[in-house]
Amino acid sequence: MINYKKNKEQLKLELNREPTIEEIATKMQISINDALELECLTIDTISLNSATDQVDNLTLEQCLSIDEKSVEDLSILAMLPKQIDQLFAQAKLKPREKAVIVLRYRLNNGRVWTLRKIAERYHSSICYRNKTS
Repeated sequence: MINYKKNKEQLKLELNREPTIEEIATKMQISINDALELECLTIDTISLNSATDQVDNLTLEQCLSIDEKSVEDLSILAMLPKQIDQLFAQAKLKPREKAVIVLRYRLNNGRVWTLRKIAERYHSSICYRNKTS
């Protein structure tokens, strides 16, 4: 690691610019992949609790978590409707039963409907069921 940093600094002085990974690998007589791995190891880590500015005292974690969905979250959300439809198909629900579940649990990206509102829409009464062990 120290050898990598030393060679990189030496090349920087010789070339009057940042050396490329290829140049560092050639100087050290190692593969480009090895040089890339060494470069990754030299990158300083930053704590998520470190302050990003002096004014608002925001931390890096607070800045990163501002209403942004990760790629993983977005891909899960994209697959969700298809998975819900598959579950409904497997359960062999009637269209009305499916509609009640969709409205009650906001599976249509809309608002959550109360049981009373659902009953009004389908001209039905509300039945509550007690679960007993």
